[in-house]
Amino acid sequence: MKTLLLFSFDMSLTEWVRLGLYNREMGLYRNLANEYDVDVDLLTYGMEDDCSFETNRRINVIPSYAGRRRPTSVWIRLFASFLLPIRFADEFKSADLYKSNQMSGSWVGVVAKILYRKPFLLRCGYELSEALKLEKARMWKRISAWVLSFVCYHFATQILVPTDDIKNRINKKFLIKKAKINVHPNSVDTRVFSASPDELQRKSGILFVGRLTYQKNIFLLLDAVLDLDVDVTIVGAGELLKDVKERINVGRNNVTLLRDIPNDELAAIYKESLIYVLCSRYEGNPKSLIEAMACGCAVVGTAVSGIKNMISHEKTGILVTEDKNALRQALLQLIQSREICATLGRAARELVVEKFSLSQSSAREREIYDTLVSTNRKTLNGDV
Repeated sequence: MKTLLLFSFDMSLTEWVRLGLYNREMGLYRNLANEYDVDVDLLTYGMEDDCSFETNRRINVIPSYAGRRRPTSVWIRLFASFLLPIRFADEFKSADLYKSNQMSGSWVGVVAKILYRKPFLLRCGYELSEALKLEKARMWKRISAWVLSFVCYHFATQILVPTDDIKNRINKKFLIKKAKINVHPNSVDTRVFSASPDELQRKSGILFVGRLTYQKNIFLLLDAVLDLDVDVTIVGAGELLKDVKERINVGRNNVTLLRDIPNDELAAIYKESLIYVLCSRYEGNPKSLIEAMACGCAVVGTAVSGIKNMISHEKTGILVTEDKNALRQALLQLIQSREICATLGRAARELVVEKFSLSQSSAREREIYDTLVSTNRKTLNGDV
C-alpha cells in the first residue's frame, strides 16, 4: 500500500520544523509505515532541504522545488501546483491513493484523481469557508473558499473530518451525502504525552499552546489572569504576536511567552502545568487540547464547537462562556483545589487513551485506505 500525501499549498517540511509541528504531523505516517505496512510519499512545496529531515525508509520526501528556483509570485506558484500531477507523473501513478493534508492544496488531488483514476481522500481539520466567515475575512476570500470547497468536496472519493459538527456542516452547506464524510478525530501518542500520579503532584501554573490569532482569543485569557497570583505560560506565535507582547509588558510580569517549541518538547511543558486553557472562538478538533488532556492537565475551554465536543463539563474539564469573569472564576476554583485538578486530569487522560490514541487512529486510517483502494479497483474492473 502506498499513499501520496499532498501538503498544503506552499507548505514544506522545513516550515513544519520551524513551526515546531514536524513530529506532531509525522507521528501518524511513521506509525502507518512502521506498524501497518504503508509506504508514504510526501509531496511538499519545499526545496532539497526537505529531504534531510525524514529518515524512515518507508517514507519518501518529494520536494516540488528540488533543483528549481522557487517563483517569487504566489500566482505563478499557484498555477504550477495544478501541474504537479504531470510533473511527478511516475510518483502519482505508483501511489494507491492520494490524501490532502488540508483543503488548501487539495486541488492537486482533484487533478490527479481525474488523470490517474486513483481514490482521493480529502482531509479537513476544519471547514475553510466557515472559518473565514467567522474570522470576518473579505468577501472575495470567503466566496473563493466556498467555490474551492464545493469543487473539492464533490470530486473527493471520501472526506475525512474530525468531528460530527463539521460533517453535518458540510452535508448541509455543500449538499454532500453523509456516507461520503468519515469522522476521524485527531490523535496523539499517549506514550509521549503522558502523566503519572507523581507528575500530577508536581504540576503548577496555567498554560496555553496555540497560534496567536483572532480564532484563539488569547486576550480573553490575559484579561482573566490579570492580577492573579499564578504563573502563566503562553506557547505560540502568529499575527497577534506583537500585540500580545505589548499586553504582557503592561503589568503582567507573571506571563511568560515562548515561541517555536518543537512538539515533542511540548510534552514536558504540559506535564509541568496544572491547568491548560483554550479560550477559542471556534475550533475543529484541537490537537493541543488533546495533548494537554493526555498529560493529565485540568483543562478549561470555552463552550464552542470543537471544544465542547471534547470536554464534558466538570467531568473531564471545565467549560465556560466567552467572558473574562467566567474564565477567571473557573481558574480560581482550580487553583484553590489541586484535588479537583487531579480528578479532572485523570479523567481527561483516560478519555484520550480510550478515544484519541495514535495507535487507534493509525489502525482506523489503514482501514480507510484499504476500503478506498479495494472499492476503486472493483470499480475499474467493472465489479461495482
